[in-house]
Amino acid sequence: MSATEPPDWGLTEVVGWFFVAQIGTLLWASLVFGPLAGPLRAGTFSDPTMTGMFCSAFVLWFAYGAGPIITTRTRGRGPVHDLRTVVRPLDVPIGLAAGAFLQYPVLTALYFPILRIVDGDPSAAAEELNARASGLTAKILLVVLAGVMAPLVEELFFRGFMLRGLLKRFGPGVSVVVQAVVFAAIHFQPLQFPGLLLVGLVSGVVALRTNRLGICWALHAGFNGLTLVLLFN
Repeated sequence: MSATEPPDWGLTEVVGWFFVAQIGTLLWASLVFGPLAGPLRAGTFSDPTMTGMFCSAFVLWFAYGAGPIITTRTRGRGPVHDLRTVVRPLDVPIGLAAGAFLQYPVLTALYFPILRIVDGDPSAAAEELNARASGLTAKILLVVLAGVMAPLVEELFFRGFMLRGLLKRFGPGVSVVVQAVVFAAIHFQPLQFPGLLLVGLVSGVVALRTNRLGICWALHAGFNGLTLVLLFN
């Protein structure tokens, strides 16, 4: 591919890898890693073990992480050019601080009026996840799962691959909103939707304004990391 030739990938590839992630993860978790996941073997996802949850994420990581890289290397100019996978030294402290700020004061203000109308606890899912991490090994797996891999592959896919794919057909505003809505929806936590939507919107704007994913990765890690710190204490 020449330097002036446009990348030969778009929303078709984005949607394809998205469905690989969703359907593949379901099949992988239920059919392959059932013995490791305990209750997953019986076909129920109500109470999987931490080891099973960690192992069942392999297909999701592949689709969200390797999928965009394979696509941009074979049909584009590579992830650095097409997805802006660039990290600058100041991206880490700025992103971590922004993620922690979004997690605590901003979400506290966001959920204050919501919880006056809706009965529920937006942190219930995270607390339930932490309850399954009863030992040191399980807690390490949880940190890798939520604090490292989730920010890495989700930012690469949603703020890199999906956002850039949407920009090929839509304007920046529509593209940022659509990727943020999809990002929030695929967590399947209705009460967490507003907070996840906010993270997706902020990270999407940051990706466009900085033209790189460095701050987005750190922001997501800071957001999830503060949750883990609060849960472990």
